[in-house]
Amino acid sequence: MSNLEIEELRASTASLVAPLYAACFGEGSTPAEGWGERAACWETGCLEDGKQKIIPYVEVGTPCPQCATPMTEAYPLEWTSRYIKSELSYPGTIALLGYIDRIVAAAWAYEGEIGTIATRKYPNNPSMAAKVVATYGRVWPKESKTFYISEVFVSPDKRGNNYAQELINKMLSQARYPVTSRTLDTSPMTTVFTKAGLKKILSAGSDPENNLRVFYASPRN
Repeated sequence: MSNLEIEELRASTASLVAPLYAACFGEGSTPAEGWGERAACWETGCLEDGKQKIIPYVEVGTPCPQCATPMTEAYPLEWTSRYIKSELSYPGTIALLGYIDRIVAAAWAYEGEIGTIATRKYPNNPSMAAKVVATYGRVWPKESKTFYISEVFVSPDKRGNNYAQELINKMLSQARYPVTSRTLDTSPMTTVFTKAGLKKILSAGSDPENNLRVFYASPRN
């Protein structure tokens, strides 16, 4: 029996989750090890859709390849807290945190039109957003809405205990629309999604922004 206590993640506790978010997404030196998002450039000319330009798998202090300014933290606490709060503000959000002796895991998902979510995830790549919408439409031709799993992360020292699976399953039990999400093809989340019954609808090599990124959706029965 799991010892994970699952509670609702609220905007008021976003700052408590922010350090874990930064640690989890900063992990790894190669795609096989994680996202490696530790360093970013915040200079105005380098921002991408108003957000920091993240260069994965390099360290803080490395010169930005675009402007040569030394890069700083990709996910500073204040910014990350605001980001999490903004994610929790979307319609139909279900947000959870997992607690043992401390917060060790968190996840959230929200409802929306597939076109709106695809554009949000690919603000500078309308052709990729259109590809996501078209592929989803082939799986779910009569459904324009989706329940999008945005973030799932578990403390490195607590992995291998099915905590991500517990959070995903609890969210999916409350989903009102077909589920979608994206991750790296090298990520353990591919196993979690498969166990939850999701199917890969866009394979590695489909996403020009990251050729390891894959897209999942609920299958039609």
